[in-house]
Amino acid sequence: MRLRLVLTMLAAGAAIQPALLAQTEPAPRAPMGVYAKVDISKDIAASPPPPVDPNDPYYDQYFSGLFQTLLADPAISGLTIQIHWSMLQPTQTGPYFWNYLDDAFTQVSTWNTANPNLPPKTIQIVAVPGYQSPTWLLNQIPLCDPLFAGQTPPGNCGTITTAGYDETVDQNILPLPWNPVYKAAWATFVAAMAARYGSNPALVSVSVAGPTAASAEITTFSNDTVNGASQPSGITPNKMWIALFEMQYPGNPVYQNSDQAFIDEWENAINLYGQVFSGLTLSVVTGGGLPNFGSNYDMTPTPINTNDCSNPGMECFAVAAILSYFVEANVGGQNGKNTQTDGMTASRESDANTGVAGARWLAGYTAALGTPSTQILGGADTNGPFSGDPVGEGCFADFPPDSTDTPPGCNLGACTTEPCVPTNCIPQVCLAAGVTYSQLAGYATFFQVQNKDPSALIPPEQALYNVLNVYFNGTAVAAQFGGIPGSAPMNFLQIHDEDIQYAEATTAPAAVVTLTNSGCTAAGVCVNNYGATTPFTAQQLLNMASAALAQISELPLSVPPAGLSITSLHTGNFTQGQSGAAYVLTVSNAASAAATSSMVTVTNTLPTALTLV
Repeated sequence: MRLRLVLTMLAAGAAIQPALLAQTEPAPRAPMGVYAKVDISKDIAASPPPPVDPNDPYYDQYFSGLFQTLLADPAISGLTIQIHWSMLQPTQTGPYFWNYLDDAFTQVSTWNTANPNLPPKTIQIVAVPGYQSPTWLLNQIPLCDPLFAGQTPPGNCGTITTAGYDETVDQNILPLPWNPVYKAAWATFVAAMAARYGSNPALVSVSVAGPTAASAEITTFSNDTVNGASQPSGITPNKMWIALFEMQYPGNPVYQNSDQAFIDEWENAINLYGQVFSGLTLSVVTGGGLPNFGSNYDMTPTPINTNDCSNPGMECFAVAAILSYFVEANVGGQNGKNTQTDGMTASRESDANTGVAGARWLAGYTAALGTPSTQILGGADTNGPFSGDPVGEGCFADFPPDSTDTPPGCNLGACTTEPCVPTNCIPQVCLAAGVTYSQLAGYATFFQVQNKDPSALIPPEQALYNVLNVYFNGTAVAAQFGGIPGSAPMNFLQIHDEDIQYAEATTAPAAVVTLTNSGCTAAGVCVNNYGATTPFTAQQLLNMASAALAQISELPLSVPPAGLSITSLHTGNFTQGQSGAAYVLTVSNAASAAATSSMVTVTNTLPTALTLV
């Protein structure tokens, strides 16, 4: 900041004595460690007894008890609460439904009060709009669906009807990210959430959302995120977006066949959160699924290379452009920043679009920039529960397999029902230590093995070990989990709440876990190179992960207070009786210091011989 004050006066050669007052912000709060991720809607659907009204007081008791159980685990640093906007704001004019978030903050406060000599446990909030928007809002925004039939939609249309999105959704209506009614309503809600929780010391991070689909990830409805369902429009998702861009941005080639509209709205969302939150960490969650419209994108200027674009394309460029904006020093307000990948599995070390390798690379790259406003912490969340689906979450090969990772003699076409994987098509790394295909000759499919002989498949403990191998690879603690050591920092890992409960309940006997001998190459590519075996419980592995993160987590860089200084300058000597004499007061902030966040006052006390004109 530089402020020039030019004052004209009658001068009498006296000294000028300016004074300067300013206020600064403390360093931002940041997430560190292993967090138990609680997806509120999913847990309500799965909890006994059969689901009832989410407003029923039963669920307050249920979640309070669940939070207590999770917080009691010594490996857990806190809670990540994922919750739908539709649940938090069920009516436009009625009260917000903060119950389950309030329950989380209450239980964290209770635990911290009871354990004053231990590090306080904290909370991350992931509030999700998009498909999870409230019905009252969607009823106010007309559908643009007539556009896809060659008709003229309402001029204020801002939603579309979709089918087959590959994540669980509240309904099949998606608000368009640029619609002003949607954006205004979301901004009002975000401000209300910040007013209620933003200053609570237990809240360390909040995920940026808005131009989103069913989560907080940088993804949306596209050809890559629908599961083969035919669309009500009769055309593909990407062609729907092309028609929408032509309607929204007529005559503007920048937005045609391009992801530029999504880039714009993500930047707007980051700005919104930076304005209403202060003193914590903003999280931008990368993901794959923005539309790819071919090669119609401009890589100049080249955005930050997040080490993810092994398959360069428009979608990855768009995510990199959003992260490049996020890194800018003047973006994000008085907050820290982090990026994370969602959906991490053991088979996705080098995801072509912003996987854990990218989050790790960006954390290391921005640490070297050396300024608080450009430091991006790193994190990840597991794709699913390793306790419920060890093979899908923790196998080093994609499962179900494709033709690139199947054993010799496998014929994936041998199955006639779906989902179906012939037994001899199960990748060897998905089988438990010592198990051979000949031992499974009595089973025709993976489904039969899973139901009749699950011990033949990798156990949950092996799945967790493999995931930790991928997560910690390239960090100083990688060797503990069979990876290649490096210098990259990482701050947190989110693990599903049912996995934490599994670890707490399954204390014996320890499962046989096959250790990897440098499970990933120096280039970051995972290989299926197995070594010795050793017994581990899931809790022991979580404890190891927690201790490892304590070693490699980045503290937010110190935010130096605003280093304000003031100088005065005039040309020549002032003489008695002179009129129109001018001097300049220059106020400066140190180059690496925090920006000021409140009024800066300059007070200039004139000697009695001078008169201000």
